[in-house]
Amino acid sequence: METMELTKQDSLQPRKIPRQKRSIALVKALQETCLRILKQEGTRALTVSRLAEESGVAVTSIYEYFPTIEAVIAAVLRSERESLVRDYLDVLAVSTESETLRAYLLKAVRRSISVRQVLIELHPEIYQFYIDEFDATVAGPLDGDDAIGIASPRLRRVIEQFRHEVTFESLDDAAYLTARLLQAATRAVVVDRNLLSADPGADQRIAAMLYSMLTAPVTEQ
Repeated sequence: METMELTKQDSLQPRKIPRQKRSIALVKALQETCLRILKQEGTRALTVSRLAEESGVAVTSIYEYFPTIEAVIAAVLRSERESLVRDYLDVLAVSTESETLRAYLLKAVRRSISVRQVLIELHPEIYQFYIDEFDATVAGPLDGDDAIGIASPRLRRVIEQFRHEVTFESLDDAAYLTARLLQAATRAVVVDRNLLSADPGADQRIAAMLYSMLTAPVTEQ
């Protein structure tokens, strides 16, 4: 794949959304082929002509639904992110009786990091350049709502299990800040600075930071 000169004005949105069974199957074939090539051979192996040949979708049909091959890749990244986040939420929606708050937060951090690592490995350039768009599609990896600013019901329920440790008066505020800080911190270590290679313990540092925030004693000034 040729080196891309991306600008924020480039559209990663599809031209149109498939409605009929045939068009839905066509777009699905495109995305599955794109994903397979990215996973097995990397970004340089992906071209429009190869995508058309291996998916069985004509080049003209590709451009009927997507303005650029980058838009196809973006659709694949969105689909993968949605799938990963769903699995992530299922795992983090509950805490076992024997699990501590520290252990739960570390699990959350590691899951969030793993989601980002999968996406950045699929296509570093597009994921990094459009990171704000990808992060905005869900209001934080622990959130169950699309609206930014609404605390995650799932995360709130888990934090409530550790109410004896959490010093926030409002569990909604605790859940919201936890989700936001987790999103920002994992983005920093995986996407912005790639700190994991230099500091293998970065996940534990983030978890410790979240734990300190949730349990810090608050005194009136």
